[in-house]
Amino acid sequence: HSVLRVETPNGETLVDLTQESQVEYLRDSAQFSTRLSEGQNLAKEGNLDEAIAAYREVFDGDGSPEQLVEARRLWGIALQQLGEYEEAEAVLLDALARMLAQEGFFHEGIGGDTGHLPDSNELRQDWEAHLSNLSLKKELVQLAEWMETIEALGLTYRYRRLHVEGIQTFKKLTAMSSEDVSSSFIVRALPRTHAHLGYCYAMAQGREVNALFHFEEACKLDKREQLPEVCDQVCKLNPKHPECQPRSKKVVFQ
Repeated sequence: HSVLRVETPNGETLVDLTQESQVEYLRDSAQFSTRLSEGQNLAKEGNLDEAIAAYREVFDGDGSPEQLVEARRLWGIALQQLGEYEEAEAVLLDALARMLAQEGFFHEGIGGDTGHLPDSNELRQDWEAHLSNLSLKKELVQLAEWMETIEALGLTYRYRRLHVEGIQTFKKLTAMSSEDVSSSFIVRALPRTHAHLGYCYAMAQGREVNALFHFEEACKLDKREQLPEVCDQVCKLNPKHPECQPRSKKVVFQ
């Protein structure tokens, strides 16, 4: 604190900004946390532009490293939901690189807003290792955040018909999430991930078998029948499938 405290040669304190600075930091940190919560509520209400403005405000501010990463992560997810896929890709890759940096992984190119993207192949290798570690430790809250972020990145590829990048991204989730199906988040996310993979493989020439496999997996795992359109894809690819009933679009996979 030598810069913030001025003393006389006798040790008498003339100026002490240490306590004031700490109070100001705590006040700013609380304001950033509130702003992040406001952004999340705005996103849930469908006000994505306003949510992004809130996340940008936190990211451009002087918050804690954790707040900056969370703002960047939520910003990228909101951009994906808004349909701004190229910008979302840049922000999400930057967010993932920052998330990895907090765990001791370093990647050049952090700062997607500068136009220099982190290498996505290196990121995938490192986040696969980190996800496996989180899964083993049962750190389910962090695991859910990582899976949510990676799923959003995968969707930026799927909706731009970049099936190779989409497959590479979503496959990392299926490899990891199958190890801990006890998590309610993973139970919901795993059928979605297989569905995304099915659609990505369906875009690729000659990969119908792979597409069918993942569509079937999605239907088997989706016990709440939240993905009926995916089951229809199974019947489209294989009309003779035993579970595809004639004269009915409803398909129930046991």
